[in-house]
Amino acid sequence: MKKRYYSWFCVICTVLLVFSGCSEERKASTPEEVPPTLTITAELPSEYPETATKYQADWCNVNEQSAVTAFMRQEPTQREVWAQGPTLRAEADGVEETLVLLQTVTPGGLIYHWKTAESEKIENVCDNLRKMRPWEYSGDLVSQTLGTLEMEEYPAEEDLSFLPYEEAKSHLEETMTACGMPSVELYFSESHRLEVMNHNREIYNAALEGSGYSNVKPIDELTKSEEHYYFVYRQVQDGIPFTSAIWPRSTRSEATESSIVVIVGEEGLIEFSANGLFSLGDPLEECAILSPQEAVNVYLEEYTQAIHFENTRITSVELNYVVVKDGDSYMARPAWMLTMETDKTTEGTDARPGTPYVEFETLAVSADTGIILERETDTR
Repeated sequence: MKKRYYSWFCVICTVLLVFSGCSEERKASTPEEVPPTLTITAELPSEYPETATKYQADWCNVNEQSAVTAFMRQEPTQREVWAQGPTLRAEADGVEETLVLLQTVTPGGLIYHWKTAESEKIENVCDNLRKMRPWEYSGDLVSQTLGTLEMEEYPAEEDLSFLPYEEAKSHLEETMTACGMPSVELYFSESHRLEVMNHNREIYNAALEGSGYSNVKPIDELTKSEEHYYFVYRQVQDGIPFTSAIWPRSTRSEATESSIVVIVGEEGLIEFSANGLFSLGDPLEECAILSPQEAVNVYLEEYTQAIHFENTRITSVELNYVVVKDGDSYMARPAWMLTMETDKTTEGTDARPGTPYVEFETLAVSADTGIILERETDTR
């Protein structure tokens, strides 16, 4: 009898030790105990699905005739097949219209351009005169040295004089539906109105003057005719968007991030660039989703293993689908995307001190296994 009581006592002690150990492990990974070089400014999502489905995926090849009907305002007069895929063109009265279907080297989308003297001016200044989102910085420091971090943000849904915002958005979404694109949702939009554009132009020109880029010309004062809308959409499935960020930590062989960038001006649709779109096949499995705090803790555990001298901020945590390769096939899987900003300085010389800049990075933490994914072939 005593032996039986002793056995139960051992079991209870073991269970208590296990739970005590788990509690201490979670406590060691909580944000309150992170090193002073790391801060969490992100507001962690309070609502997220308890489960999500993994899907078979393949590149979405838009039907050529549907795309021509939906996008081109003139009858194509030229068709060529290049490395990217079929390219259709039409030229008349100072307008050059181009439609490229992305089907081979970089499949999964299309690129459309309406090129006139006025639309070229808009395209040339658009990205230079806006405050970029973290995922838009690709490691090239030129945009930062030319003032993009200091620029004023544009209003999101403000009407411009040539066309109401809702009308521009509605027509754009009808066009995407007409050409058979997968389900998408608006990520963000910007109304590039004249006053803000010229304010940002002054920031750009001042930064350019002190940059030493002698081959880059300053931007002349803009006029009302250069106002335009800037839309960014993302593919979405089950209410979860596909990521637009470059997330692999090691060298990748293939880009699988998704984005749709659109410029609408006084002449109508000027630029439409859709990349990394996927057609989803059969569901593979339904998996339980970690909480956003658990995903952050995964990174905190890794971060505390080394000594850091630069300040880093976790600025965003969002549940996305990422697409990974499993052999010759693709899989869309849920992941918590952690966006980080680290303050750095370029290496200086005797003649010129180092230049401070912000390094942007996005990590993908598998939402079901809690593993930081290394690259697009990581199926863990």
